[in-house]
Amino acid sequence: MVPVRFVAENLGATVEWIEAERIVRITRDMPALPPIGGILNRGTNMEPDTLNPLFSNNNMSRWINTITNLGLIRLDEQGIPVNSLADRWTWDAQTLTFRFWLRQGVRWHDGRTFSAADVKFTFDTRAYFKEIPAPQYEFVRPNMGNRILADRRVRIALMHAIDRPAMVNSMLDGRAHVMLGHQLPTSWAFLRTGLEPYAFNRTRAIQLLTEAGFRTIGADGIRRNAAGDRMSFTLLTTAGNSLRADMAAYLQDMWKRIGISAHSTAAPLTLCCWPPGWKQTLTPSSTSTPVKD
Repeated sequence: MVPVRFVAENLGATVEWIEAERIVRITRDMPALPPIGGILNRGTNMEPDTLNPLFSNNNMSRWINTITNLGLIRLDEQGIPVNSLADRWTWDAQTLTFRFWLRQGVRWHDGRTFSAADVKFTFDTRAYFKEIPAPQYEFVRPNMGNRILADRRVRIALMHAIDRPAMVNSMLDGRAHVMLGHQLPTSWAFLRTGLEPYAFNRTRAIQLLTEAGFRTIGADGIRRNAAGDRMSFTLLTTAGNSLRADMAAYLQDMWKRIGISAHSTAAPLTLCCWPPGWKQTLTPSSTSTPVKD
């Protein structure tokens, strides 16, 4: 009796002895449950481009879609695939085929029964739109910690030395826009006036490098300033990306024509963001500076 009463009272229950019935009565009020539903407010740094998971292209849309839409499977807290709309599934290694069994009793918001036809429609739609490239852009980010690239005139010279329309026509079959900033063509700010187009102008590029002090051209064809610094840096790009490899080779060629040496190095994506020894490459005496893309 004592242990039961001790446990019950510690759980918030009332324990009493009913003499007439010779029984112990334990009663406890049920705790108030939180209401179901409501509104969750979360601040973000970008707008979702769509709430349709088949067409989302930015991280905010993907995050919203993961909590508002169900797939055949989902990942648990350990990242292991578990059931979601699929009740179970099998994998046939011989035919390289997944087979899914759908959960019963699942309905859409309008009451219509969820079926295999809905899954087929989703996969067919994904396959169709996968052939249409998502909006994206490629750019080169200079290492502002290097004293050579920190000079605005040098950075502008690098821009004027590139024939970007030629890159679009030769590498992308003309199916791209030359960007003036970080706004995609779908943005209202894409056609804002007052942005410098940095047209291809090799003469202007050489003039800017001369103004920045790189007047002398060595026997290797690379410019130097009065302190003896070579106009040289490393162009760091992601491994396995053939388009970026082609772009890096093109930039190397165009910059070499005005006396700039750019050594291209490919590395895994994580190392492109934070390459080993990146703090050392930011020192003023560095002449090999990553330019992250």
